[in-house]
Amino acid sequence: MLKNSKTEYIIDEKMRKLTFKMRRINWLKKAIQLSIVSDCEISLQVYWKEDGSLVEFYSADNAQPQRK
Repeated sequence: MLKNSKTEYIIDEKMRKLTFKMRRINWLKKAIQLSIVSDCEISLQVYWKEDGSLVEFYSADNAQPQRK
């Protein structure tokens, strides 16, 4: 079971960037795993307005995640 944790805005900019990057990587890993184990098509786009980065993953392409 998951522990009860509160989701709050991270005030410290450095920690917020680090947390975002780590969670973005984990989302991509989970999307890839889900597409493999369930044989389904996954489309994931993560856009971060602070630095304008966009990461896209499409399981139908059988390609690695792309950064723009």
